[in-house]
Amino acid sequence: MVEGRRAGWSCPACGREFRRTGQSHSCDPLMTLDERLALLEPRQRAICEAVLARLPEIGDVQVEPVRVGLFLKRGSVFASLRLRRAGMRLLVMLPRVLDHPRLSHTKVRSGTLRIPHATTLRHSDDVDDTVLSWLAESYSTSLS
Repeated sequence: MVEGRRAGWSCPACGREFRRTGQSHSCDPLMTLDERLALLEPRQRAICEAVLARLPEIGDVQVEPVRVGLFLKRGSVFASLRLRRAGMRLLVMLPRVLDHPRLSHTKVRSGTLRIPHATTLRHSDDVDDTVLSWLAESYSTSLS
């Protein structure tokens, strides 16, 4: 458990930490961030490194490397970077529908507090101030 984080549940099989006891997930072998980044194609790695370089601007973010990419956590996952042939798929959870030409979002269900929005980052240059603003909003409205 990262210091300063609220206690939760650790999966006895894979060691990943979750807020809820018995959280459903795929058990991925634990790996370090460097190990995960080393497995990426150069363009994907550059995109992830660009995002990681900007994270200190928004706060204390826990980065969890998993088989499908990277989970960005503040207690729970507020954003993720997932592998795509075209680059990396950024998913951010926002408290509102944000209409932006670079974003898509799922149909809003009643009672939903956080709405997933997605975009594909094709190059490290795509990690701009706009992307940082989405990450910051998702971070600031996530449960710590």
